[in-house]
Amino acid sequence: PQTLKMYDKAARDFEAWAASRRFPLLSEKAVDIAMSEYYTYCYFNGFGPTIGKHLLFGWILLRTRLDKRGEHYPVAARAMKGWSAKAPQQVRDAVPFCVVCQMPDSDFPVKSTFM
Repeated sequence: PQTLKMYDKAARDFEAWAASRRFPLLSEKAVDIAMSEYYTYCYFNGFGPTIGKHLLFGWILLRTRLDKRGEHYPVAARAMKGWSAKAPQQVRDAVPFCVVCQMPDSDFPVKSTFM
């Protein structure tokens, strides 16, 4: 259920963005092109590619007719691939690096592996 909520939110955010820019989402091709433009917008505004993946998967699952789900939005898929390559997802460290550097060696014996 949480994944579906994230997918739905991503789709609704995209629809709002497209409406604000007067992108008609009346055909699969129009959605494909608008989605690619949205990815460009998100990339240049510092958003990570997770947003794009949620949108693409969510759109296919929630907004595409069942008989059309085999079609993969080729322009958006290429844009997603480029976005992922330019801004790979990052996993947050359990402890920020600056905190690790300030810990005494006796409190954190693995500190030397980070240096």
